[in-house]
Amino acid sequence: MPLDRADILAALQAKGFELEQKNRDPDFLFFRHKGLTSAVLTKVSRGSRYRTIDDRLVSKMGKQAKLTKREFESLVRCSLTEQGFIAALSRQGVLTT
Repeated sequence: MPLDRADILAALQAKGFELEQKNRDPDFLFFRHKGLTSAVLTKVSRGSRYRTIDDRLVSKMGKQAKLTKREFESLVRCSLTEQGFIAALSRQGVLTT
């Protein structure tokens, strides 16, 4: 299911991602945990064509964030909390808690 770009940005920033905007397209979101920037990141295009992010790009963003498409959608829709996200990354060995 397509997701609104603004919803993605708001949800990820509320869950520990930091938005890095420079004079380029796309914007990058880096996940910070325990004060450190992790290897978990995703990027979002800023163009007017990307107000709604289609399923293909949602899937790619999920992979960038080390999640399945369904998990990424849950993260954005807030049924997956920041703590749940951290637990998922820990199980994968991406983060140490």
